[in-house]
Amino acid sequence: MTTFALPNNERIAYLASTRLDPQLFVGGLLVIDLRGRPLEFHCTAPIEISRAQEILFGQSLEAHFYNDCIAVALLAKLRQQPDLVLVNQSAFRGLAAHTELPVALVVASTEDSDDGLVEGRNCYETIKSGRDTDAIVNKLTESVELAEPFDRILEAIREANQSWDTDEGADADAA
Repeated sequence: MTTFALPNNERIAYLASTRLDPQLFVGGLLVIDLRGRPLEFHCTAPIEISRAQEILFGQSLEAHFYNDCIAVALLAKLRQQPDLVLVNQSAFRGLAAHTELPVALVVASTEDSDDGLVEGRNCYETIKSGRDTDAIVNKLTESVELAEPFDRILEAIREANQSWDTDEGADADAA
């Protein structure tokens, strides 16, 4: 785990997950300040889905892996509590039941500018509201494209996965 401290600053946690193959999940959590600078990073080791889990969990398997195995585990590792958690997949909607933190899903707008949304621009949908969610997002987007930190997480996951492929004892908290 890597931590960089900046006092008295809002912190935004970006939570992302991807599948390395149909049976293998990996998640990452990047906490940034309003300038987009990293404060803390964690990622999971690859989590493999067994056939028994597919059978027993049925349609709830994806929600279980994203929320219970990835999101809750990564949030528990944080040394600094974020002011907002942004997620990259709707499968993280269940996170709202596991945290008091505000949670929002970052989505790409496909609507016309009639509603004030620009095609291709990233917007967010509140999953669990918080007192300052809109204000934090507005401040953040002055310096950072809303979805860009997800790219950093996924790149870090790919980099870490290369290490896991060559070193079975790799530390999943390294940044």
